[in-house]
Amino acid sequence: QEEFVLNNGLKVFVKPMRAAPVVTVSFWVKNGSIYESEGESGFSELVSRLMFINSLNYSNHGLESEINKLGLKLNKNSSNDCQSFTLTGSSKNFERIMEIASDGLFRAVFSDKDIKNSIQDLKKEILELESRPDVVVHNAMMQEAFAIHPCRRPYYGLNPNFDGADAFILNRFYNKYYTPANTI
Repeated sequence: QEEFVLNNGLKVFVKPMRAAPVVTVSFWVKNGSIYESEGESGFSELVSRLMFINSLNYSNHGLESEINKLGLKLNKNSSNDCQSFTLTGSSKNFERIMEIASDGLFRAVFSDKDIKNSIQDLKKEILELESRPDVVVHNAMMQEAFAIHPCRRPYYGLNPNFDGADAFILNRFYNKYYTPANTI
């Protein structure tokens, strides 16, 4: 395994595994609900759902289409301390995968329509989650165990309020966290 830091601050870990002709590129962004400020509750999860759809180089769901055209598998995962994004595809497309990954992560663009749809989906998912007894007990336990510490917040935010979330506000939030120096 190799580890190094690029000039822009991006921490890189490389682990060759030649068992199959595939490559997996994963990014972990230090951006979860524990870092959200007043009025930003739920923004980290909302922004993660908007990633890898549009970018400065691909509009009208062009980035999403390019990912599908190359047959890449995109996984997005959230925790209360980070968001992770993983692209897996043929190793012959490694350079292209890196271009798409970099574009999707550091040059994302959010459309008002995608924001509105993502907010609706996220609100629905939160209602479903918070109706499950296991989630209710887990959230109550975390809030009791971490009464002051931000770990008390679930990955989707503590009492998220998306009323003021628009492209301008979400871009400001995105630009604060989605930087190479804040990414592994």
